[in-house]
Amino acid sequence: MYREQAEVLAPYVDFFLCETMSSAAEAFAAVAGAAAIGKPIWVKWTLEDHGSARLRSGETVSAAFKALDGQPVSGFLVNCCSPESITAAMVELATLSDLPVGGFTNGFAETPKDWESGDGIQSLGQRQDLDAESYASHVAE
Repeated sequence: MYREQAEVLAPYVDFFLCETMSSAAEAFAAVAGAAAIGKPIWVKWTLEDHGSARLRSGETVSAAFKALDGQPVSGFLVNCCSPESITAAMVELATLSDLPVGGFTNGFAETPKDWESGDGIQSLGQRQDLDAESYASHVAE
């Protein structure tokens, strides 16, 4: 299915961003599908919102990175999680590769383990402690 999507998008994109991957297997499948097209590929994993560097599957960033060994990935990122989790992951991710790494957070309250996407993102609520200064502090860190 990822390859089919990549084939449809190929004429309109410069590279593929396999985004918000919640497990190593999901990222591998997306990369394998996009790799057949021959354009650069970046991977973005989503992390648990508990300030750890673990994917939502429970795997570490290192394990997810190693699962892509030998795949044609040009950059590694994390997204759609708390700034505390992004900060924790950046330390680990920056030591794994000389390729570009990065991340961007969301401003939602912590995602409960039993949360269902059908509940709507608005059900999470906004963080009240994440103003521009505190966000900038996370980015600088």
